[in-house]
Amino acid sequence: MPAPKGNKFALGNKGGRPRIIKEKELPAFGLELIAWAEQKYKEILKVPKDDKLPFFMRTFAREYNISQDTLNNYCEQSKEFFGSYNKARQIIGEALMLGGLKGWWHPTAFIFVAKNETEMKDKTETDITSKGEKIIGIQYIEPKRGESS
Repeated sequence: MPAPKGNKFALGNKGGRPRIIKEKELPAFGLELIAWAEQKYKEILKVPKDDKLPFFMRTFAREYNISQDTLNNYCEQSKEFFGSYNKARQIIGEALMLGGLKGWWHPTAFIFVAKNETEMKDKTETDITSKGEKIIGIQYIEPKRGESS
């Protein structure tokens, strides 16, 4: 629905709220994201075991007063930011794996978080029909004319 006539606030507004980070600033913002993830990784190593807390991409978004969806939108706008975003996700994933393997967090919580925050999947495929051998498909032979099937 268009803005009512005479609405001076709608003039020139293409829709939506103004972006916090402009498109031309996204590559630098991406580098800031990587630096943030690397710093959090270093910090978590220094904290005593009982005080260690994992960090996520949502943590970064919250610190900059934006949402996770906004970060995803930035990835669509800038290839450079997308690359930085992926690198930061790898750093976060590595920190989660390290913490889980060292027993810093409860194993069930670690597994749940790792599946949601990294590329880990809880999927196994078992071949129960052919015992690992190649399956040859059934071939349908069309009867010749005049023959009944």
